[in-house]
Amino acid sequence: MTLQPLLTASWAIQLHVLTLVLALFVGTWQFFISRKGASAHRPMGAAFLALMVVSARLTLFIRLRSPHNAFFGLSTFHLYVPLVLGLCGLALYGARARKDGCTGSPSSPSILVR
Repeated sequence: MTLQPLLTASWAIQLHVLTLVLALFVGTWQFFISRKGASAHRPMGAAFLALMVVSARLTLFIRLRSPHNAFFGLSTFHLYVPLVLGLCGLALYGARARKDGCTGSPSSPSILVR
């Protein structure tokens, strides 16, 4: 396995992969190592949300899967963009309001009840 396909890909794909890899590391740090209330928890959470929003927006520039699609060249994978942006907005709302239930799992009943 080589990085050659990634290195020859468009700028949108390269930045998309970069932001997702960074978000994976930041999210793993937040979930497994950082403690809620620690001094680095909020800035790292803000960095994670920023990386996810940038990655979701970059997805709109990737149109290699179906370039002649009637829906502006977007594929079904692009349906995740509003989902990710909505969940990032929900997490930001929960972080600003300091509500614990808003930043939980998307399938947790506490989010669906609110």
